[in-house]
Amino acid sequence: MVDLGLKNFPQFAENYQTYQTILTFIRNRDRATLQQLVMNHRPNATEMDTVMRTIQKELLRDQERLSL
Repeated sequence: MVDLGLKNFPQFAENYQTYQTILTFIRNRDRATLQQLVMNHRPNATEMDTVMRTIQKELLRDQERLSL
């Protein structure tokens, strides 16, 4: 089922892969690579843009807390 969506909808495929990558980084507690992915995200007018902005804000907020 997922394969059909990935083959026929390239934008969905890109967002799905990004989502899977984010989950992997979170599970592995790989903060540096997650931050790199989020900061290099190119907006594509989908809900993934909102996800990336939210993660970016949280990462920046955490950096500010650590620098205090």
